[in-house]
Amino acid sequence: MIHMSSAQRKADHVRVTTQLDSQYHTPTGFETLRLKHQALPECSLEEIQTETTLFDKPMSMPLIISSMTGGYDKGQTINQDLCQLAEEHQLALGLGSQRSMLDKPGSSDLPDGFREIRKYAPTALLFGNIGATQVAQQADPSRLMHLVDALEADALIVHLNPLQELTQPEGDRDFRGILKGIEKLVIHSHAPIIVKETGAGIHGGVAKKLLNIGVSAIDVAGAGGTSWARAEQLRHNDQSPRDVFSDWGIPTANCIHDVAPLKKDWTFVLIASGGLYSVADWAKALCLGADLVGVAQPIMKTYVEQGVNAVDELLGQWKKDLSKVMCLVGATKLDELTPEKCYL
Repeated sequence: MIHMSSAQRKADHVRVTTQLDSQYHTPTGFETLRLKHQALPECSLEEIQTETTLFDKPMSMPLIISSMTGGYDKGQTINQDLCQLAEEHQLALGLGSQRSMLDKPGSSDLPDGFREIRKYAPTALLFGNIGATQVAQQADPSRLMHLVDALEADALIVHLNPLQELTQPEGDRDFRGILKGIEKLVIHSHAPIIVKETGAGIHGGVAKKLLNIGVSAIDVAGAGGTSWARAEQLRHNDQSPRDVFSDWGIPTANCIHDVAPLKKDWTFVLIASGGLYSVADWAKALCLGADLVGVAQPIMKTYVEQGVNAVDELLGQWKKDLSKVMCLVGATKLDELTPEKCYL
């Protein structure tokens, strides 16, 4: 059973990020970019192809429903609903933290949020989730494969979150050995390893270290979306003004600009997330070199305020809007979204 404080923390995170001012006031950087409107697009809307693949599975558009929740009572219903939407819309879904599962020896005793989750998304891409500190602390990295196997996940996301941990009174304070831990995990893993920040961004120097140890994908998760430092402040009913950490981090566009050139020397999947609230910003991220985008807060906020049917409609509208954006810049396929389609 999940300790009450852990379950309460997860419930608080959903409440704070959907109801309170927990977003960055620092912009993503995409606001300085402009897509080049093509007055003569020479294409038909019907021929626009938003489809892509990830880890040999098809996707209807380059969207990952980013890791949000799990490990408390309502997390089960939320994840079931999101799994069904990922299946219906042929998208990828990142599940919430599986930290509580490390001591669970079998899938028959999974915590709330993870029970029989694969049956709700039999063919969709599902990603497990664990924090980097837990990876560093795990003496036997093969045990982490339980997190993948129990959910029949397609990949495992390792979250880098030193900023959030340092702003949690109960958070970790020791971040030594994380890179070595991830390297051991990559060696022992039979599934792709994705490394993701949690809103403060990954720059090129960190990305190089991760690529050198063989990670399959990097989600830069830059500043501009949810500020977990501010969320932790609000979670403890701290109404003091935003401090230096509330807007700490590298804007998402800067992260993509810094990491994308590494594709010349490494083969990896580059994911843009962190404040990508509009489909136009998705297109800008793809033009800068991202392969996919990740979105969390707008989906969860819609779910909490309007319900699962509203999220269903939102995902359908996003796909239509992406097709229109691509048509308006003269791109019939995703790989035609290049830097030349954008004023940098």
